[in-house]
Amino acid sequence: MFLRCRLVLVAVLAGLALLLGGTMYRYSLAGENDESPAKDEGKKDDTTADESTQPEEELPQAEIDECKKGAQKTRKLEFKTDVKIGLQDRETLKKKMEQDFFEETPPERMDEVQKTLRKFGLIPKDFDLGKFLVDLLTEQIGGFYDPESKELYIMKGSDKEDESGTEAAMLKMLGVSNRKIVLVHELTHSLQDQHYDLLTMPRSDPDIEDHNDDTVSAVQALFEGEATYVMYEWMYGKMGTSLDSIPDIGKEMEKGMRDEMGNKTGDLMSKAPAFIRESLLFPYIKGLIWFIGLKKHGGWEAVNKAYADLPASTEQILHPKKYYGEERDNPTILTTPKLDELVGTDWKELDDNVVGQFALDIVMHEFFETSARIRNVAKGWDGDNYRIFDNPKAGRVLLVWLTTWDTEKDAGQFFEVYGELIPKKYKDAKSAKSDEKLKVWMTLEDMVSIEIRGTDVLVVESAPEGLLDKITSLVWEKTTKEEMKEVKRMPPPKKKDKKDDTKKEDDTKTENDNDEEEEE
Repeated sequence: MFLRCRLVLVAVLAGLALLLGGTMYRYSLAGENDESPAKDEGKKDDTTADESTQPEEELPQAEIDECKKGAQKTRKLEFKTDVKIGLQDRETLKKKMEQDFFEETPPERMDEVQKTLRKFGLIPKDFDLGKFLVDLLTEQIGGFYDPESKELYIMKGSDKEDESGTEAAMLKMLGVSNRKIVLVHELTHSLQDQHYDLLTMPRSDPDIEDHNDDTVSAVQALFEGEATYVMYEWMYGKMGTSLDSIPDIGKEMEKGMRDEMGNKTGDLMSKAPAFIRESLLFPYIKGLIWFIGLKKHGGWEAVNKAYADLPASTEQILHPKKYYGEERDNPTILTTPKLDELVGTDWKELDDNVVGQFALDIVMHEFFETSARIRNVAKGWDGDNYRIFDNPKAGRVLLVWLTTWDTEKDAGQFFEVYGELIPKKYKDAKSAKSDEKLKVWMTLEDMVSIEIRGTDVLVVESAPEGLLDKITSLVWEKTTKEEMKEVKRMPPPKKKDKKDDTKKEDDTKTENDNDEEEEE
């Protein structure tokens, strides 16, 4: 949801607590990236994008061979080609990540993302999202695999943490180290890439017309959940047991991880806003639980088939039987009409995307204390679409968000709870109309409304009074619905060609020169 700057695809991280001692293991999958300038153009950086991921030293070959053999045996797949593996200095990696991050998400795009998250109430108004994410990722990362370059790197010093204690002694006795555990995880990504092509997985990209970050999160849960499973299964195999033999292992790991994270008060992950923290952990924790269920349901054959039949929503991850049960619950695609002409040139559309059940649940918990009623609000989700617009002159951000639900009862519950949320979100909200189907408020940020029709609920926030009725009428009249029966693969991202850019600049210059000659 929302993070079309590919926060998750550029560098995914997780902090998982092993049941064996609660040690925090950190690892990441680095996504595709183009060559990019340094964050500060005025500051000279001798490390080029191509050089920044070159290893300064080699991992012991015996360690590589052991982990490759372990990954292959556990995952039941063989490497088709070799993979380049090396150690990476954390500071060098940070420079590389900053280059990639700010090239993918320039300041103007980061400003748009922040405005979207603030509108949903998911980050504080003064929160610097870009800086926080770069610091968080470089603090937590333990290793990464790049599917574009086919290279894998492990962070130097990953074995220097937690060297003392009974748990560390036990791991050492088994021949297991933090570095090996991370390496097995990342080698699993290499196996996935060689057999299923990670670069064609759905991704968040501003150049893609149909945006659905909820589907992106669901697919990430497949390959991150699998890599986490293989990592742990390999380690537990060293102890002569298996994850499959431990009841509720995924839930136990989630509990252990959250307890451990709560004890690390100085850790940036523990300080992150709930949406950022939970979004980054979702593919690993919820993905692991989902993956264990899938494998128990149909073995490795079902796992292999999942790459040709990708999960379509976070709802299917949170409720595994909605994916592999007798009757699959596919999400509904809502295509709302474009509103550019209606809202006018003062408004710029920032995003057209999907919230999904996972993120919707976080929205609810940002405004309400946990209760059975609030926990159940998002469970009836069947699909949604939001469009968000910015009007810098007026200092307004306009949200148009249509949701559809499994039943009219589910829709009614969301209508009721979101109606209670509005006065919490807009402290100055004054009711202008309230009945069983429509609620309208006047706020200092213009008009807010929520309307229910059957299984659909439409939310509009911060609409000028003269536009509110026009927006709601157009959305109700022109929106189309379609069941998402499959998740389509995507073409690999295009790598930026500097020569093409230079040629375009030359062509533009020539055209401008010709125009000047014609004017003369």
